[in-house]
Amino acid sequence: MSIHILEMPLDFGGNRHGSDMGPSAIRLAGLKDRLQKLGLETKKYFSPIELTPQEYEDEGEENARFLKPIVMACNQLALQVETALKQGAFPLVLGGDHSISLGTLAGLSSYCREKDCSFGVLYVDAHGDFNTTETTPSGNIHGMCMAASCGYGIPELTNLYENGRKVDPKNVCYVGVRDIDPGEKLLMKEAGVTVFTMSDIDRQGFSSILKNPCIL
Repeated sequence: MSIHILEMPLDFGGNRHGSDMGPSAIRLAGLKDRLQKLGLETKKYFSPIELTPQEYEDEGEENARFLKPIVMACNQLALQVETALKQGAFPLVLGGDHSISLGTLAGLSSYCREKDCSFGVLYVDAHGDFNTTETTPSGNIHGMCMAASCGYGIPELTNLYENGRKVDPKNVCYVGVRDIDPGEKLLMKEAGVTVFTMSDIDRQGFSSILKNPCIL
């Protein structure tokens, strides 16, 4: 299988700095060698974004911090994800800022719409990332990426790259959740996403969770 590796050194989605170093950390940990040992060929390896550091960007509205640069970066990523898929390659997106989910899913959605196929999302995280500008306690967009991808939130995010939701919430499954904000909890329930909490894993065992039909 041919791999297109897309580095996304984004650092706008949250309060803490450092997520932009995620791609380089994964690369330095030996990603290329590991892929080769699996018989996979890296055809392309690049970053589709060019952004100024967070300190030099306008934060914008308090309930959607750094919206403009995040939308710009994720539109660029979506294009490259879709391009890789059209070329028969697998887009492997490296990052640390959860906001890159917006671009990744937008590109995948655009490709699937053209091919008339569907896809699902397995989201392994302690958090839901299912807030909107109305429920967010922080204004951080990395906590809104899955809600927006499922069609909830402000138009700038829900209509990123192409208009409309990118993934059916019924095709979204969370594993390992343990910290969800009150507002996003209600929205996740309304949307109909599947959630396995850390308590579920403790009770059922991880292997049992992985055999659930929603994951398979």
